[in-house]
Amino acid sequence: MAMVTEASGGGVLAWLKSTAPPMAARGFDVTVAYWPRPETPPLETVAPEFPGCRVVDLGPLSPGRGPARLARGMRVFLERHRPEVVHLVSSWAGWAGRVVLWPRLAPAYRPRVTYYSPASFAFLRRDVSLPARLAFWAAEAILSRTPATICLATSPHESGLARRFGGPVADCFNAVATPRSTPGDALPEILALSGAQGGPDGLVVSGGRLEPQKDPLFMLDTAVRVLRERPGTRFVWVGSGSLRAQVDERLRRAAPLVRDRLTFLPWLPQDQFLALLSRATLLLHTARWEGLSLVLLEAMAREVPIVVRRGAGCHDVVEQEGCGLVAHRPEDAAAHVLRLLGSAELRGELGLRGGAAARGPYSFDRLLSDLERFYKGDEVR
Repeated sequence: MAMVTEASGGGVLAWLKSTAPPMAARGFDVTVAYWPRPETPPLETVAPEFPGCRVVDLGPLSPGRGPARLARGMRVFLERHRPEVVHLVSSWAGWAGRVVLWPRLAPAYRPRVTYYSPASFAFLRRDVSLPARLAFWAAEAILSRTPATICLATSPHESGLARRFGGPVADCFNAVATPRSTPGDALPEILALSGAQGGPDGLVVSGGRLEPQKDPLFMLDTAVRVLRERPGTRFVWVGSGSLRAQVDERLRRAAPLVRDRLTFLPWLPQDQFLALLSRATLLLHTARWEGLSLVLLEAMAREVPIVVRRGAGCHDVVEQEGCGLVAHRPEDAAAHVLRLLGSAELRGELGLRGGAAARGPYSFDRLLSDLERFYKGDEVR
């Protein structure tokens, strides 16, 4: 079987690293294929993180950039490797793979079944024009009917949207492993990082790419408001991206207290980020749109309460499970952060609910069992 993506960074890559090796350990012959982006780790860095799996770089199969190149590279990959089962992970991989597998365009060899997990539909994007979003919607309406293709929805919101198109859909919600303990060997490195020690009023952690989707400026605006009332609070963002210069400029123009209390760290090794998250008073999740965030699930698994921005894929889970508070604007987020900083009882209540959800409907064992069932070809429910 093959797990194919072009979103080879952030949450999608983390999801693949957490699921592909266990599937190989359960007896599947797993090939992970990805389309390189400028920020993509090199193949020699990625491959060791997939024990028991083959890792194939789609780039050399069709040099260049753009949707047509991606589709050609995927076609060459399918013809060469002939996987029985294909799982397309990310919206662009889903677009290219389903175009290639459309009956009149398909290669001579076709997989037995193709699964598609959007990890946030492209038509949910807020950084493109309305006509572009409508075009993405129309493309999804057509491609959702690709024969022998099933959408594996990664969140309740994604499941509801996918079912509107009328194609086959199965729920396979994102999940993370429940921690046994904080990785002890990561803690000294974490304590040495700027801002990671927290402050007398608490530690607020955020994580993700510094891109318009994750909207780090929302976090910055929230922090400014919180620090007016609780100047001892620390805010730490983990992740890099194209908005780094804009963030630095905003910090340069901010008050000295804001510059002192906000820290933007580059990407950390996974064990170090999780150790930092375990120390957090709360998680502030500011994405404008996305699927079900793994960072949010990691916070739930560690019983860390959440303040989440209202947006596709995340806030509905937080509301349904009662593990956090939902904000529309930075003013709302600041009010929620201040409320949680001032109430250990409320933080504990929300954290316990998140932990229960991470051990229940969003448990990692459930995710692996679902994937095994689908890859074996058991009936989709």
